Amino acid sequence: MLFRKNQRIFQYTVVFPLQSQNNGEIYSVRDEKGCLRILKLIDNEKLPASCLNEEGQPNEIAIRRQLSHPNINCYVNSVQTILQSRQYSILVTDYVSAESLMAKLNRSGHLSVFEVKKVVKSILSALQYMHTQKDPIIHNGITLDNIMMDLSGAGDRCILTDFSLSRYLSQDICDIDVSRRNPFLVAPELRQGIKTVQSDIYSVGLVMFQMLFGCLPWAYYEAISDSGMRDYLLLEMQKRPLVFPDVDMFELNDDLLKIIVKATQFDPALRFQSAQELLDAFDDCHIAQDVFVNKQAHSVKQSENASSGKGFDDVAGMQDLKEMLYSNVINILKNRDRAKEYGISIPNGMLLYGPPGCGKSFFAEKFAEETGCFYKYVKASDLASVYIHGSQEKIGNLFDEARKKSPSILCFDEFDALVPKRSISNNTYQAGEVNEFLSQLNNCGKDGVFVIATTNQPDMIDTAVLRKGRIDSMVYLPPPDAVSRQAIFQLHLKNRPSELSIDYEKLAAMTECYVASDIAYIVNEAAIRAFENKEMISQKMLETLISQCKPSLSKATLKNYENMRRTFENEESSESRIGFHL
Repeated sequence: MLFRKNQRIFQYTVVFPLQSQNNGEIYSVRDEKGCLRILKLIDNEKLPASCLNEEGQPNEIAIRRQLSHPNINCYVNSVQTILQSRQYSILVTDYVSAESLMAKLNRSGHLSVFEVKKVVKSILSALQYMHTQKDPIIHNGITLDNIMMDLSGAGDRCILTDFSLSRYLSQDICDIDVSRRNPFLVAPELRQGIKTVQSDIYSVGLVMFQMLFGCLPWAYYEAISDSGMRDYLLLEMQKRPLVFPDVDMFELNDDLLKIIVKATQFDPALRFQSAQELLDAFDDCHIAQDVFVNKQAHSVKQSENASSGKGFDDVAGMQDLKEMLYSNVINILKNRDRAKEYGISIPNGMLLYGPPGCGKSFFAEKFAEETGCFYKYVKASDLASVYIHGSQEKIGNLFDEARKKSPSILCFDEFDALVPKRSISNNTYQAGEVNEFLSQLNNCGKDGVFVIATTNQPDMIDTAVLRKGRIDSMVYLPPPDAVSRQAIFQLHLKNRPSELSIDYEKLAAMTECYVASDIAYIVNEAAIRAFENKEMISQKMLETLISQCKPSLSKATLKNYENMRRTFENEESSESRIGFHL
């Protein structure tokens, strides 16, 4: 810290140095009248040029000078100065005796429904005020650390702080360094450089989840050391419905959970469109019936007959894999008596692996539809239990049910979370769960049970699971090639009002390393813009969005997966094991 207690910073005397940040420092100070203030010392030279306005001041100061709201601590003063030959900005705001919500949550574990509603309504009131300015202001940094509970006795006031990532809606916000934020609270469109007030709505929804349950829905990804891989996996999880812990909490009902679900939709167009709309939802206690609340205790998706979709007809390409599955699995399942005469049974299982967003879970679902057999789709959270050995019991019951209803298909998503390497885990209960899987997978094909599993991290799966007699084949699903990307664009633009001059071949060439979900996002954004402007989706519109949206996969990540693929192929070759790699 540049200053110590009792030193002067212009007319302010330091009471206590509070915090050192990436681009500055925060102090509690007294002014010349003895009033307590908060002083933020900002190192302008550590800020990107886009964070400074035309006067050379940080955006944060210009925004704070404009705001006056009871749930935002008041702007007092600002000044530019030179310290130690560096350009600094000083921002002074009113002092509030307060505790961050994160500190409160760390003490209590979770907040009551009453407290959560009180906090969220206060913050939404501030956001509604910011979002309805002449040039709307997006906070871009809502976390439990930036929400303070007023302890001054002036009432149950909550205060929104830290506007360092705030931007005007008219500004280009592509420069925001999302790595400065908790990745689990970053709205997906913000990673793509898309500016919208719905990003704040998204963060509010996740803060609600965190206050109620004491964690974030994807916190188990925090242990992944590779930040790039973690972010890719996180983006994939954000596309899926939230799964809520099935807990008994006073006044916690499906209406409140539906509010969180709608606030955290992957597509901004499906969220609440304003802070006021979200505020009104608390009072109306009514959300559209198509918002589904997914709880851990009831989240296994199952069907007695997987015939609701078109099966393999919905999957473009992958012909070799389809033919292999028809020959080795589907035909045997449908002709079990004749297969028994020849002394053959289906394989035990197959693992689909590859980069996120390449269609592994989609293919697994379509395979289950193609068989027409009883099947269950299972996530890691479905097998979680608060009881000792409870997860092992769930695994055993799952396979017992599949055997009773054979022929059956069990689809396991995020398989690495279910059967991680025991050599790197100190969790005795988790090792017990892996052992239970090993036992159940042993020759399960002879009982008419076929396992199809998906993962982005095959190298994290316990090697004993991948041996013959358990998971018999491993299939690498790469990102879509140029021909497939062209088909994906055609699929998503089909039946939408688009110009006849769309050059699908050029779009495919521009989207190397883009996965199917990236292309779907681009087309959907183009449709929203075309709708707002009352025009057709155009080639220029799509090309502009491609240039603004980064691909989910980098070339370095793809290279890592190709190396992983070669490693598995070599291992299978040395073991004389049949593997199916596309």
